[in-house]
Amino acid sequence: MIKVVGTVEFLTPKSSSHYNIRKRKARIQPVETEQLTTRDGALSYKISAKFEILLEKDYNCKSENDYVGKVKPFLDSLIVSSLILNTQIYSIGQVYFPLQQ
Repeated sequence: MIKVVGTVEFLTPKSSSHYNIRKRKARIQPVETEQLTTRDGALSYKISAKFEILLEKDYNCKSENDYVGKVKPFLDSLIVSSLILNTQIYSIGQVYFPLQQ
């Protein structure tokens, strides 16, 4: 398994409590929420969150940096009904144990 740690910033119509995710292969914890109003008066939220995810080892990836392109699709599958604005990756490394819940 490849463990990736970083931050993600996304825009969503749901509050940050909806995105406190703890699963076997992913942990997402919101750290900052900014409430925004669209032109038509609807509420939306800009959420910054820390994440730790585990990606399956892919033998097509020659180095740990090759996994960078797999992070956003994985986050998209977890953070539904949202638009990911930015991701920052702090570390990528191989691990032999699941995330602690």
